[in-house]
Amino acid sequence: MPRQTGGTFDSYGNQTFPQQGGYQNAPQDYDNYGPQGPGYGQPRNRSRQNPQGGGQQGFQQAQPNPYSDNHGQPGLGFHQDPTFQEGYQDPQDSAPIPLPEENLVPGSTLPVPTDLLAVSGILEIHPSKGHGFLRNGAYNLASHPTDIFVPPHLIQRFGLREGLKLGGYCDPRNLPGQGPRLLRIDTVEDAPLNEYNPRDFDSLTPIDPFERIKLETGREPATTRVMDLLTPIGRGQRGLIVAPPRTGKTVMLQHIAQAISVNHPDMHLIVLLIDERPEEVTEMKRTVRGDVLASSSDKDATQHVRLAELVLNRARRLAELGKPVFILLDSLTRLARAYNKASNSGRTLTGGVDSKALDVPKKLFGCARAFEEGGSITVMGTVLVETGSRMDDVIFQELKGTGNMELVLDRKLADRRIYPAIDIAQSGTRKEEKLLGEQTPRIATLRRVLVDQAPAEGMDRLIKKLLETNTNDEFLDKMIVKKK
Repeated sequence: MPRQTGGTFDSYGNQTFPQQGGYQNAPQDYDNYGPQGPGYGQPRNRSRQNPQGGGQQGFQQAQPNPYSDNHGQPGLGFHQDPTFQEGYQDPQDSAPIPLPEENLVPGSTLPVPTDLLAVSGILEIHPSKGHGFLRNGAYNLASHPTDIFVPPHLIQRFGLREGLKLGGYCDPRNLPGQGPRLLRIDTVEDAPLNEYNPRDFDSLTPIDPFERIKLETGREPATTRVMDLLTPIGRGQRGLIVAPPRTGKTVMLQHIAQAISVNHPDMHLIVLLIDERPEEVTEMKRTVRGDVLASSSDKDATQHVRLAELVLNRARRLAELGKPVFILLDSLTRLARAYNKASNSGRTLTGGVDSKALDVPKKLFGCARAFEEGGSITVMGTVLVETGSRMDDVIFQELKGTGNMELVLDRKLADRRIYPAIDIAQSGTRKEEKLLGEQTPRIATLRRVLVDQAPAEGMDRLIKKLLETNTNDEFLDKMIVKKK
């Protein structure tokens, strides 16, 4: 039988055609897997009596599908199928009987069978096999037995990419050797499937950050107020926090995350913790309102790399849709170490670093940018220094010139319990005048005064003066008045 051409695709990814021979909109290649029986995503089985297929004798008896109008008894149209008699009348009679609203698929008049399960998750695609799974943030996007399987033909036909948030329906009953399978896609990033029209990340126009991210939330904490004055950040910033051990790095990240949640609730906040201590992960999840995704120190290197790549693609998908994203990454050094273990290029650089060990850290850190067309990715990543490891020094030197903002923490200030332990002379933001605006001359004056003093004395004095005022604007006004 010649293959029929033309037709359209429904939300299951099935190809449908006009009515022929008593069947309406019959899919040519696949039967759906519905609550009536298996077969979803698999070619129809042809009998030995009629290997060419065609008609009821060429295929095994199909089970009724609650979403399509092409199954049921042969020769019957949709409104005549006994499976759909409830809630419908013949179109030649009166209008159809309305169904209860809770039983309807959003944006559709077709009923949702009660034994299907509404699901959602972040799509991760197998690099070679083409199928995917919906990962759950509750499990740090790690593989889990309850993850929903996404067939390859759905991914291909709708142009789905890794990192998208999908919503739809699945059959909770598992096939032998398989988990739950996604039957229908209804939403992409909480919007209807037919509205999904993404842009290509690499085709967008990157520009300098110009929209300032305010971190100040009140009189305290002083950490965010000092950052607003000395190392301002904007949407699309690529910031590097250079931190020796025990200098208050973790607390600083918590303060930044809390400030983003309070001052910029429109930003999608992601805190990515790589090879972190489990107790630090717990504390971060309890103090931060956002997506805290962690691959703790008891996981292997491949898990660290997999999570980082999935978060990278997640941020790209959100930015393609014009949304602002803020990523706090702790740390780029540990991620490079993990990739150094996982990669095996055969080429080793100075310090025992594999030649490809910095690929993922650079991609994740380098994706930070603001777009002229809308949307942005802001990344604040930490690097570890003064650890006694030659490898860590090499990683820092490789990443040092890739950012447009650096915040350097000083071990001597931390030893004297001066927090934030920021090295004022070594810290700063490139093209900060685009973010500071009219405050640029006053902050330049403040920086000159502080740099002329000893690091510990200057930072200690600045913190005390800040805590005497309620806002940074009030502090700058008093500073100018006192100068006059």
